[in-house]
Amino acid sequence: MRKAISRVTNNNSLSEMKNELEALKKALSEKDYLINSLNEDSLALQVQLEISQGKSAQLAVDNAALNVRVNELEEGYQTKNSELAMLSKLFFKSEENSQRIAAQLKKSHLELDCCKSELSKTKAALDISQTKLKKIESELGLLKKSHSKIKQKLEDELGKLKSQLVKEKESNNLLSTQATVLQDDLNLRFSELAKLSNILEVKDRQLLAKDNELSIYKEQLDKLKKSFAWKAVAPVRALSYKFKKKNTKSLLRQHVEVIQNSGLFSIDWYRKNYPEIDEYSISPIEHYLTIGFKLGLTPSERFDGNDYLARYPDVQQEGVNPLLHYLMFGKNEGRTF
Repeated sequence: MRKAISRVTNNNSLSEMKNELEALKKALSEKDYLINSLNEDSLALQVQLEISQGKSAQLAVDNAALNVRVNELEEGYQTKNSELAMLSKLFFKSEENSQRIAAQLKKSHLELDCCKSELSKTKAALDISQTKLKKIESELGLLKKSHSKIKQKLEDELGKLKSQLVKEKESNNLLSTQATVLQDDLNLRFSELAKLSNILEVKDRQLLAKDNELSIYKEQLDKLKKSFAWKAVAPVRALSYKFKKKNTKSLLRQHVEVIQNSGLFSIDWYRKNYPEIDEYSISPIEHYLTIGFKLGLTPSERFDGNDYLARYPDVQQEGVNPLLHYLMFGKNEGRTF
């Protein structure tokens, strides 16, 4: 019963470790999802940054074109001023051409006014473009700062996640190792339980045979008790019983001493592996001599009584304590364990 409880406890412990491994894997998956989300945000900011840089470059090109146009208009304006000056001189030199010059002068004034108007519009457009350019440059600066902060935050978070991932991998390896050890221990317990079950089956068959034999002896004893000879020797039997009881206790003490001095029985190991013996009011060695060996219990790591009995069937048929048999007879007979 206690071994069954121990097996259930080991199974529960293994199940808890598996659940803990699943929880750690789930947490790791959530961390990977967070990293992917941060990478997607960083990529979106990078795309927006490239778009803003493209707009800034286009405005710079437009600004350069407007500057060229302003220079052209200023050159035209200067040319018209020169022409106007020449026409003014010609006007004073030649009255004959005054009307033609006046018309040409008027035309030049109109062209000059158009140039001034176009120049004003161009300068206004240039001012607007420069304002937009400054605004875009300001937005671009803010985007760069935001991108830098997000990138730094992403790198910090990535570093933390990598560190945590290393720790979780180490924890997973430790849990896997512990689970392997528990599984090996569980397999060993199952193997021992199978051996004990086989031994119990053999013992049950032997017990059944002994019961049948005992029934026969009881019948014979009942017949004997009814006889006159049995009643006549009753006083002798009483005296013999007292002597036999005394000899049994003395023999048990001798057997305890033999096992205790053999170095093949570990009291601490026996108590640790079979804690149920504390329920008895006898010593661990006495328990093994009278009860433990019948249940297939092992006295220490050095001596396996079940293996000894399996190796020597003749000893098993005798139904004696395997360790006691080895110490008192088997060792001298050249038997090994």
